[in-house]
Amino acid sequence: MSKMKTKYMLFLVMVVCCLLIGCGQASDGKQSDGKQSDSKRLRVVTTIFPYYDFVKQVAKDKVELTWLLPSGLDPHAYEPTPKDMLTIKNSDLFVYNGGDMEAWVPKVIKASDNKSKTLQMMDYVKTVEEVTVEGMMKEEEGEEDSGDIEYDEHIWTSPKKAKIIVTEIAKQLGKLDPKNDAFYTKNAKNYCNKLSSIDSDIEKIMKDKVRDSIVVGDKFPLRYLVDDYHIKYRAAFVGCSSQTEPDAKTLSYLINYVKKNNLKYVLHIENSNCKVANAITNETNTSQLEFNSLHTLTKKQLKNHDSYISIMKKNVAVLKQVLDE
Repeated sequence: MSKMKTKYMLFLVMVVCCLLIGCGQASDGKQSDGKQSDSKRLRVVTTIFPYYDFVKQVAKDKVELTWLLPSGLDPHAYEPTPKDMLTIKNSDLFVYNGGDMEAWVPKVIKASDNKSKTLQMMDYVKTVEEVTVEGMMKEEEGEEDSGDIEYDEHIWTSPKKAKIIVTEIAKQLGKLDPKNDAFYTKNAKNYCNKLSSIDSDIEKIMKDKVRDSIVVGDKFPLRYLVDDYHIKYRAAFVGCSSQTEPDAKTLSYLINYVKKNNLKYVLHIENSNCKVANAITNETNTSQLEFNSLHTLTKKQLKNHDSYISIMKKNVAVLKQVLDE
C-alpha cells in the first residue's frame, strides 16, 4: 500500500512540475491534423484511435485535432508525458474512453485543474461487466482484487455503439461551437450511415451463417461486438488481460471446442504473439485469421490511410469467412 501511495505522489509531483514549467506543446510523434494553430478553431484531444477518427470525420478542418497516444502503442501501457498533460490542459475538448485502461485520466484532470470540456465515452453507452466464460483462463492468483465491478472498456468494437459515440461527439462539438453545429450534425449523420452499412452487413452474416460460434486464441476485447450481434464465443483470456500463457486446462478446452464444433478458423487479435492460436491450430488442423480490435494504428496503417471504417470492413470479411465456411 505504501508503494502505491508513493507512486501516486510521484505522479502528482510530475503533473505539478509540468504545469509550473509552462513549456510549449510539441507533438513528439503524436498524430495531429497537420494544420497550423488557429485560435479560432476548437482544440480537440483524443486518447485512442477510434475517437480520433470519429472526430476527424465529424469536424473535418473545423478543429485542431490531436491524437494523444503515439501510433502503435497499446493504450493499456500508456503513461502521459508532461507535454501530454499540457496538451490536455490547453484543449477545449478532451475525448477519452474511461475505464481501467485510462485510469490515469481523472488524476491528470484533477491535478491540472483542467477547465476544458471532457467527454468520457463510457458514460454514453450501456456498459457490461467483464465475464469469464467457460474455458477462459481465470486471472492470475495474487493479482489485487478491490471487490469493485470491472466493466469491459472496449465499447468502440461494435458499430452499433460507434454510432452512439459519433452522435454524442457531434452534439458536444455543436455545443462548444454553435456556428458550426449544423456542419457537425450533417457529417455525423453521413458517417453514421456508413456505420449502419457495416451494421447491416454483420446482421446479414448472422442471418445466413453456417456456424454460430468463434474461438479467439487470445485476449478478448470483443465483448460488445459479440453481445450486439449474438455471436457465441470462446476465448483464452478475459478482456485485455496481460496474460499470454494459457494453462493446460484452458488450452485443452479450446482445442476440444474447435474439434467438437468443426470450426475451420481460430482468431487472434492484432499485435498478438499468437502463442495460443498457434497451439490450437497445430492440434486441430485449422487456420488462423486476425481480427483487429482497433486499439491503435501502426505507422504503416496510417501511411496507408486506414480508418475505423476500412478496418471494420476487413473485420466483417473475416467474420463472414469464419461463420460461413
